Amino acid sequence: MPVSCIIAAYNEQQRIAGVISSVIRSKSVDEIIVVDDCSQDNTKNEVRKFKGVKLLINHGNWGKLGSLARGVKFAKGDLLLFLDADLIGLTATDVKNLIAPVKNG
Repeated sequence: MPVSCIIAAYNEQQRIAGVISSVIRSKSVDEIIVVDDCSQDNTKNEVRKFKGVKLLINHGNWGKLGSLARGVKFAKGDLLLFLDADLIGLTATDVKNLIAPVKNG
């Protein structure tokens, strides 16, 4: 089952790269979608450094739920993984362990 990871981000320039890197290294996710919720910092530029990551930019502050809902509309995976953009210490193993129980029924 393909997995789409949706990350809502607001002013997460300092932390978003670590989260995306961990998701990519996990090899458990088929698609990464980051929804930038009208950030005032360089969150967008940090996301653009990663090839293959879809970046959606809200042209107004939709809030976390609105941003996640927007990401869902673009997701192609059968399973959805929602992650916060400010997760410090997230590892590829953590991502794999979050997905495994769902994939394994």
